[in-house]
Amino acid sequence: MTRVALLALGMACLTPTLAPGADDKEARTLAQGLLDKGSALFDTRDSAAMAATWAEDGRLTWFGRDEATGDLTRSVKEGRAQVEEIYRDAFRDKNNKTTSRNAVESAALLAPDLLLIRGTFEPDITNKGKYPFVQIRTKKGDAWLVKDLQFFVIPQD
Repeated sequence: MTRVALLALGMACLTPTLAPGADDKEARTLAQGLLDKGSALFDTRDSAAMAATWAEDGRLTWFGRDEATGDLTRSVKEGRAQVEEIYRDAFRDKNNKTTSRNAVESAALLAPDLLLIRGTFEPDITNKGKYPFVQIRTKKGDAWLVKDLQFFVIPQD
């Protein structure tokens, strides 16, 4: 797990060098398809279904800003159960309908079963807010599960 986290951190630092066209077109197509399905699933507000897209030992690192100081903050959730809690909290209001969107900025197959994605997430395209992320997915059978996600709650617009 530490190796995957270090890889994600290292690749996050290097992603500006992955200019459009530098990444693998096959990986980019695969990544966008996975993220499109993820957006559609997010909009159903089903926390269990969202958590099922994660590896059992997946890690979510959530970066934000302290409202009082402006300092960078970090929260880490380990494992599918903790990730599901995050979704459950986010989806408390079942009547809150959203249309979300993910966009791939770069993607690369690091190995046949390891996919690196850098992109942005818009929780609701009718409201302002686009948030960057770096994600690593691992292939288990036919499923590409989220192994590590670094999500930056620092709006891009």
